[in-house]
Amino acid sequence: MSKIRATYIGTGVEIDNYGKSGVLRFADLMEDGEPLTNKYDFGSLKKIKKLKLRQGEVIEFEATVNKGLGGRSVQIKNLKEVRRADIKDFEEGLEYCINKFLKAEKKLTKKEADNERLAFSRMVNQFGSDLDFWKYVALPFKLNSLHWFNYNLEALSEQKKKFDKANKGVDIEKKEIVLEENKIGEKVLIKKKQTLMGFMK
Repeated sequence: MSKIRATYIGTGVEIDNYGKSGVLRFADLMEDGEPLTNKYDFGSLKKIKKLKLRQGEVIEFEATVNKGLGGRSVQIKNLKEVRRADIKDFEEGLEYCINKFLKAEKKLTKKEADNERLAFSRMVNQFGSDLDFWKYVALPFKLNSLHWFNYNLEALSEQKKKFDKANKGVDIEKKEIVLEENKIGEKVLIKKKQTLMGFMK
Protein backbone atom coordinates (compact mmCIF):
# COMPACT_ATOMS: atom_id res chain seq x y z
CA MET A 1 0.00 0.00 0.00
CA SER A 2 1.17 3.52 -0.80
CA LYS A 3 0.47 6.78 1.01
CA ILE A 4 -1.20 9.21 -1.37
CA ARG A 5 -1.84 12.95 -1.12
CA ALA A 6 -3.89 14.86 -3.68
CA THR A 7 -5.51 18.28 -4.18
CA TYR A 8 -9.24 18.35 -4.89
CA ILE A 9 -10.05 20.54 -7.90
CA GLY A 10 -13.77 19.83 -8.40
CA THR A 11 -16.31 17.58 -10.07
CA GLY A 12 -16.63 16.59 -13.70
CA VAL A 13 -18.28 14.22 -16.14
CA GLU A 14 -16.68 11.19 -17.74
CA ILE A 15 -18.07 9.72 -20.96
CA ASP A 16 -17.43 6.10 -21.86
CA ASN A 17 -19.16 3.25 -23.69
CA TYR A 18 -21.72 3.02 -20.91
CA GLY A 19 -22.71 6.69 -20.99
CA LYS A 20 -21.97 9.60 -18.66
CA SER A 21 -20.88 9.37 -15.05
CA GLY A 22 -19.80 11.88 -12.43
CA VAL A 23 -16.18 11.99 -11.31
CA LEU A 24 -14.18 13.67 -8.55
CA ARG A 25 -11.11 15.41 -9.96
CA PHE A 26 -7.76 15.72 -8.22
CA ALA A 27 -4.41 17.25 -9.13
CA ASP A 28 -0.77 16.84 -8.09
CA LEU A 29 -0.99 13.32 -6.68
CA MET A 30 2.00 12.40 -4.52
CA GLU A 31 2.99 8.81 -3.68
CA ASP A 32 5.06 8.45 -0.51
CA GLY A 33 6.25 12.04 -0.92
CA GLU A 34 7.18 11.70 -4.62
CA PRO A 35 5.20 12.96 -7.66
CA LEU A 36 2.84 10.29 -9.01
CA THR A 37 0.62 11.97 -11.62
CA ASN A 38 -0.56 15.50 -12.44
CA LYS A 39 -4.27 14.66 -12.58
CA TYR A 40 -6.55 11.79 -11.64
CA ASP A 41 -10.32 11.26 -11.69
CA PHE A 42 -12.06 9.06 -9.14
CA GLY A 43 -15.59 7.78 -9.54
CA SER A 44 -18.11 9.07 -7.03
CA LEU A 45 -16.59 7.15 -4.13
CA LYS A 46 -18.51 7.42 -0.86
CA LYS A 47 -15.23 7.51 1.05
CA ILE A 48 -14.35 10.78 -0.67
CA LYS A 49 -17.83 12.27 -1.08
CA LYS A 50 -18.59 12.07 2.65
CA LEU A 51 -15.74 14.53 3.31
CA LYS A 52 -17.71 17.24 1.45
CA LEU A 53 -14.51 18.74 0.12
CA ARG A 54 -14.03 22.35 -0.93
CA GLN A 55 -12.00 23.10 -4.03
CA GLY A 56 -8.35 23.29 -3.06
CA GLU A 57 -8.49 21.00 -0.04
CA VAL A 58 -5.86 18.30 0.22
CA ILE A 59 -6.69 14.71 1.16
CA GLU A 60 -4.51 11.77 2.07
CA PHE A 61 -5.15 8.03 2.07
CA GLU A 62 -3.57 4.65 1.57
CA ALA A 63 -4.12 2.78 -1.69
CA THR A 64 -2.81 0.24 -4.15
CA VAL A 65 -1.08 1.88 -7.12
CA ASN A 66 -0.63 0.14 -10.45
CA LYS A 67 1.56 1.82 -13.06
CA GLY A 68 1.48 1.13 -16.78
CA LEU A 69 4.42 0.86 -19.14
CA GLY A 70 6.88 3.67 -18.50
CA GLY A 71 4.62 5.07 -15.79
CA ARG A 72 2.44 6.76 -18.42
CA SER A 73 -0.79 5.36 -16.96
CA VAL A 74 -1.75 5.05 -13.32
CA GLN A 75 -4.52 3.11 -11.60
CA ILE A 76 -5.36 3.78 -7.95
CA LYS A 77 -7.66 1.41 -6.08
CA ASN A 78 -8.49 -0.03 -2.65
CA LEU A 79 -8.55 3.35 -0.91
CA LYS A 80 -8.26 3.19 2.89
CA GLU A 81 -8.25 5.75 5.72
CA VAL A 82 -9.35 8.62 3.46
CA ARG A 83 -9.13 11.93 5.34
CA ARG A 84 -8.35 15.61 4.99
CA ALA A 85 -4.65 16.34 5.27
CA ASP A 86 -3.72 18.25 8.42
CA ILE A 87 -1.83 21.19 6.95
CA LYS A 88 -0.26 23.28 9.68
CA ASP A 89 -0.53 27.06 9.45
CA PHE A 90 -2.16 26.90 6.00
CA GLU A 91 -3.99 30.23 6.28
CA GLU A 92 -0.90 32.07 7.49
CA GLY A 93 1.14 30.69 4.58
CA LEU A 94 -1.57 31.54 2.06
CA GLU A 95 -1.81 35.14 3.22
CA TYR A 96 1.96 35.48 3.36
CA CYS A 97 2.44 34.21 -0.22
CA ILE A 98 -0.36 36.41 -1.57
CA ASN A 99 1.23 39.50 -0.05
CA LYS A 100 4.76 38.50 -1.05
CA PHE A 101 4.35 37.27 -4.61
CA LEU A 102 1.29 38.92 -6.19
CA LYS A 103 1.39 42.19 -8.10
CA ALA A 104 -1.88 43.85 -7.27
CA GLU A 105 -2.16 45.90 -4.07
CA LYS A 106 -5.89 45.36 -3.84
CA LYS A 107 -8.45 43.25 -2.07
CA LEU A 108 -9.27 40.00 -3.82
CA THR A 109 -12.79 39.13 -4.82
CA LYS A 110 -14.19 35.87 -3.43
CA LYS A 111 -13.61 34.18 -6.79
CA GLU A 112 -10.01 35.39 -6.93
CA ALA A 113 -9.41 34.36 -3.32
CA ASP A 114 -10.76 30.86 -3.98
CA ASN A 115 -8.52 30.62 -7.04
CA GLU A 116 -5.42 31.61 -5.05
CA ARG A 117 -6.39 29.17 -2.29
CA LEU A 118 -6.47 26.36 -4.86
CA ALA A 119 -3.08 27.43 -6.22
CA PHE A 120 -1.51 27.50 -2.76
CA SER A 121 -3.04 24.13 -1.86
CA ARG A 122 -1.31 22.62 -4.86
CA MET A 123 1.98 24.29 -3.85
CA VAL A 124 1.69 22.98 -0.28
CA ASN A 125 0.78 19.48 -1.44
CA GLN A 126 4.05 19.23 -3.34
CA PHE A 127 6.45 21.33 -1.27
CA GLY A 128 4.99 21.42 2.23
CA SER A 129 3.53 24.17 4.41
CA ASP A 130 6.76 25.22 6.19
CA LEU A 131 6.48 29.01 6.32
CA ASP A 132 10.27 29.32 6.55
CA PHE A 133 10.52 27.78 3.06
CA TRP A 134 8.05 30.25 1.55
CA LYS A 135 10.02 33.08 3.18
CA TYR A 136 13.15 31.64 1.57
CA VAL A 137 11.67 31.49 -1.94
CA ALA A 138 12.71 34.48 -4.03
CA LEU A 139 11.52 35.73 -7.42
CA PRO A 140 12.86 38.70 -9.41
CA PHE A 141 9.32 39.71 -10.41
CA LYS A 142 5.74 39.83 -9.10
CA LEU A 143 3.01 37.41 -10.19
CA ASN A 144 -0.55 37.78 -11.42
CA SER A 145 -1.44 34.53 -9.63
CA LEU A 146 0.16 31.89 -7.43
CA HIS A 147 -0.78 29.40 -10.17
CA TRP A 148 2.46 30.52 -11.87
CA PHE A 149 4.34 28.21 -9.49
CA ASN A 150 2.28 25.20 -10.57
CA TYR A 151 3.35 25.74 -14.18
CA ASN A 152 6.98 26.41 -13.25
CA LEU A 153 7.68 23.61 -10.80
CA GLU A 154 11.39 23.58 -11.66
CA ALA A 155 11.79 27.02 -10.07
CA LEU A 156 10.37 25.80 -6.77
CA SER A 157 12.10 22.42 -6.93
CA GLU A 158 15.54 24.01 -7.22
CA GLN A 159 14.87 26.41 -4.35
CA LYS A 160 13.49 23.56 -2.21
CA LYS A 161 16.71 21.58 -2.73
CA LYS A 162 18.80 24.60 -1.72
CA PHE A 163 16.57 25.28 1.30
CA ASP A 164 16.74 21.66 2.50
CA LYS A 165 20.53 21.58 1.99
CA ALA A 166 21.02 24.85 3.87
CA ASN A 167 18.88 23.64 6.79
CA LYS A 168 20.08 20.04 6.95
CA GLY A 169 21.36 19.19 10.40
CA VAL A 170 20.84 22.71 11.74
CA ASP A 171 19.96 22.69 15.43
CA ILE A 172 17.91 25.62 16.63
CA GLU A 173 18.97 26.74 20.10
CA LYS A 174 16.01 27.41 22.35
CA LYS A 175 16.57 30.24 24.81
CA GLU A 176 14.59 30.55 27.99
CA ILE A 177 12.93 33.94 28.30
CA VAL A 178 12.13 35.19 31.80
CA LEU A 179 9.33 37.75 31.93
CA GLU A 180 9.59 40.55 34.46
CA GLU A 181 6.58 41.21 36.66
CA ASN A 182 6.94 44.98 36.38
CA LYS A 183 6.41 46.65 33.02
CA ILE A 184 9.38 48.52 31.59
CA GLY A 185 8.69 51.62 29.49
CA GLU A 186 5.43 52.77 27.95
CA LYS A 187 2.96 50.57 26.09
CA VAL A 188 3.38 50.75 22.31
CA LEU A 189 0.35 50.36 20.06
CA ILE A 190 1.07 48.60 16.76
CA LYS A 191 -1.37 49.15 13.92
CA LYS A 192 -1.89 45.97 11.94
CA LYS A 193 -1.35 46.39 8.22
CA GLN A 194 -4.40 45.64 6.07
CA THR A 195 -3.70 42.48 4.10
CA LEU A 196 -5.04 41.21 0.82
CA MET A 197 -6.86 38.48 2.68
CA GLY A 198 -8.33 40.88 5.23
CA PHE A 199 -11.76 40.80 3.64
CA MET A 200 -12.07 37.13 4.58
CA LYS A 201 -11.89 37.86 8.31
